Amino acid sequence: MFPEFPESHAGRSVGRSVGAPADWKLGLLSRGSGGYHLGMVHLTLEMPEGVLAALRKDPAAFLSELRLAAAVKWYEMEEVSQGRAAEIAGLTRAEFLTALGRFRVSPFQYTPAEALDEADRAG
Repeated sequence: MFPEFPESHAGRSVGRSVGAPADWKLGLLSRGSGGYHLGMVHLTLEMPEGVLAALRKDPAAFLSELRLAAAVKWYEMEEVSQGRAAEIAGLTRAEFLTALGRFRVSPFQYTPAEALDEADRAG
């Protein structure tokens, strides 16, 4: 469920500067059937000159790769689910599972010992 926001915040941009090198600002609050909710979070990221050229990426490709890398790492650290990680990366869940292989991250969030314990309980 979306959090409720007071009428005084409706249609306003809510932001907070956190200083260099990255600033973030929340998108406009909008009213849906469940109350007010936040739109997308917009980030400004400062990178050293030449990074995009060194990686041979244009800004859009760099952004996609950065979102995917963050999503994979947060999934690997068990901070987010597969579905949430796919959403962060801007992919379908199936595409995210395929991308996990590229990063050599298991799609299963079990240690070998946990997997054996689970198999013992099931069988």
